[in-house]
Amino acid sequence: MARSAAVLVFLLLCALPCLAVTDAELYGPAGVTPQAVRQGTIGSCYFYATVASIARARPEVLRKAILRDSGGDVSVRFADGETEAVSPRDVEFARTSNYDQSDGLWVAVLLRGFAQRTLRKAMQDWVERANLGPLTGKLAAAALGNDLVLTAYDRAIRSQVDQVGGLDRQRLKARLRQELDSVPAPDSWKDSAVDDVDSSGFFDSLSEQVKANGELFGAYRAVGQGGIVGRVLLAFLGPAETRRVLNASEVLAAMDAALRRGAAVVASTGDSTWGAVATRSGSPAGPAAEQWYVARHAYSVLAVNQSKRTITLRNPWGDHPKPNGEFTIPAELFAVAYGVVDMSD
Repeated sequence: MARSAAVLVFLLLCALPCLAVTDAELYGPAGVTPQAVRQGTIGSCYFYATVASIARARPEVLRKAILRDSGGDVSVRFADGETEAVSPRDVEFARTSNYDQSDGLWVAVLLRGFAQRTLRKAMQDWVERANLGPLTGKLAAAALGNDLVLTAYDRAIRSQVDQVGGLDRQRLKARLRQELDSVPAPDSWKDSAVDDVDSSGFFDSLSEQVKANGELFGAYRAVGQGGIVGRVLLAFLGPAETRRVLNASEVLAAMDAALRRGAAVVASTGDSTWGAVATRSGSPAGPAAEQWYVARHAYSVLAVNQSKRTITLRNPWGDHPKPNGEFTIPAELFAVAYGVVDMSD
């Protein structure tokens, strides 16, 4: 993986074209609210439900996470202080591919920033685990951490990922070479960057992370929510708690306390058999499950009423139920249909 230090310095000085938008374009008429958040045609419910929950609890956090300079260029700053520049091409991709249907561009900006952060950390993890030696490791980290290279990988992965989050090595290399054509560096360096896909353990490590986060790159998978919602909460708010739903009264009290302290709360359903349980004869009273229930799906928790023992939730699709995805169910029905609740600290 030896490369010219001069080329690496040159690359590190290159700026990724960013997204210049007005307030009206960025936030839309609804602003940073749960109702503005609408999931598109990929299985990213965990991201959309979590962002909507944060918008309900801490909208100022999401506004502060989106940075704009004097020229209007946009980047995303996370809770740990790290930032990701957001390219206009990538936001346009999320919108024109129908991955994001939200009101305004702010959710798509956050989605793209989170996807790049996830990919960057996957590459950094490989460098740390690989036996590259001090100098080679530093060069590899500098190259793979460069915004232009990272974006080329991101776009190549998006074009090749299948619907279960899988990658084909040869197709990925071919598309990566195309994406690197726009990077201002010698062809020999670009060829070497493509050859890195064959470096020991790199493709396997990359594939593992893409499969685990396939929705961010365009896959549509029926995935469980274990730990994924928590990673989004961690990125934007810091540490979060994941709690299994075992008792209606216990989870009702826990969610009520969390909402009162300004926490973001997300609830996730179990597998498809839970729908049958929720609608079986003798199940707790509430709206029919077919009006609101989706298996292995994440929902924003908007409100809890302890005296009435009810919970109000929102489907990030923005419908089901119509018109806006919001519905209220008894705590007893919630405890039957939902398996996991994630709450920010």
